[in-house]
Amino acid sequence: MDVKDLMKFADFADAVRASGAINRWPRLGNDQEVVTYSVYLNGPVASKLPLQHQEHEFKDIMLHALTEKLWLNPTSLRDNLKVAELVSIRGAWMSTVLETSQSRSPTGAIIPLSDDIIRDYELLSAGLTHPWILNEINQQQQMSLGLRPAIEQAEAIHGSPISDRTPDVVSVGKILAQNKDFTVQATHAGEVVTHENRRLMNLPAVGQDVMVSYYRGQGQVINRKELTISEPYIDNETNDLAVNLTNADGVVKEKILFNSINSIAKFQEAEGLDKSFVAQAMDVRAATPKIIEPIETHIRNVVSDVYIDETSRCIAVNYVENNTQYTALFGSADSMVEHGASMGIKETHIKQAYSLEKEKNLSKDRNGQRSLLDAHDFVDYVGLKAISANIEKSSYVGTVVGETTHHVIQNIGQHTAVIHDKRILDKLPAVGDKLSVKYESYRAKVDISQRAQGHGAER
Repeated sequence: MDVKDLMKFADFADAVRASGAINRWPRLGNDQEVVTYSVYLNGPVASKLPLQHQEHEFKDIMLHALTEKLWLNPTSLRDNLKVAELVSIRGAWMSTVLETSQSRSPTGAIIPLSDDIIRDYELLSAGLTHPWILNEINQQQQMSLGLRPAIEQAEAIHGSPISDRTPDVVSVGKILAQNKDFTVQATHAGEVVTHENRRLMNLPAVGQDVMVSYYRGQGQVINRKELTISEPYIDNETNDLAVNLTNADGVVKEKILFNSINSIAKFQEAEGLDKSFVAQAMDVRAATPKIIEPIETHIRNVVSDVYIDETSRCIAVNYVENNTQYTALFGSADSMVEHGASMGIKETHIKQAYSLEKEKNLSKDRNGQRSLLDAHDFVDYVGLKAISANIEKSSYVGTVVGETTHHVIQNIGQHTAVIHDKRILDKLPAVGDKLSVKYESYRAKVDISQRAQGHGAER
């Protein structure tokens, strides 16, 4: 990419159109579910980038610390996926700027970057504080408030409580409910899954029996009625695996694309096809291997002690690659151990990381900690005893008597107050509201039975 083609970060982010997918891997024995995230850049500008900037992979646990720092919920796969998308866009843009900054004119002089590009780069070098990113985080927080109402609609039709579950690569079944942000589907496999509408290529109607198959993070919504599945083949345009859906006359009505053999296997299972279908796909793929652009490698040398990045509050270290200095951020000391080999991380750096992590955990998330301390000070001031909410499974009834930046304080009687974290409430009450708060699986449903005087409809 030439210097003249460089875009400001917000324009770049809109043009590369990042979309992510959640990958569930088979359990081994009684182990916990293994989840990874794939992020794809699908927009028109993405095709101009090197392949290593077009696709990104993240392990679930690697994102938790950063997700929490951004005031999203680290136990939510959706919130972690959103953070993975933001990190991917930021990394792709900054790498592109660094690589392009060495461009030279025909006379051999380095072509200078524009003031706008330099300003954006400085903002992003400080962490995830760019206005575009902050707006995306705010939108994610607001969108999450629509999840509980969509599930309640589905529960009314389903006739029993529903535990929210993010969809797998392929899900087939009836659409139970839908609002502006979410679509709830009961699958033929006996699960109920919730799709984010923004990730669906088209919206199904409530009551329809459809297949949703995710390709490069985007949900292909297909009405399978009376259509026949072709044998798998390689799509010429994308060089990815595909199948056609044809009607009784042999006319192709739909084309379904797949990211991998694993996606094909999920499709075979959801459709109840014979396992030979997967074997056919493997043969087709083997006959036409996908050409992967080799990734150029460079020697990286660490040039600083380990420290805590002030903006992200992550463990950080500076390193030099190709005569350019970068900063590597790690969600934890364990993450540095796992991924530090390619950075030239030494044993002394690992020891520093664990020492800093211990200190960081004592003063974790300064804004949130300040808010929590203020909440405890308030409870002491009004003469109550403070308890923390059991966010795994519990219920509390009472009146909101105070709030701080990130917390609300609820008087639950017997001279006791419970402090709630606003991030995991599905709606935000006001001081004076009488309400019940029901926690289940680290999320809280708020039912306001009586509004404070002077407050109107739900915010």
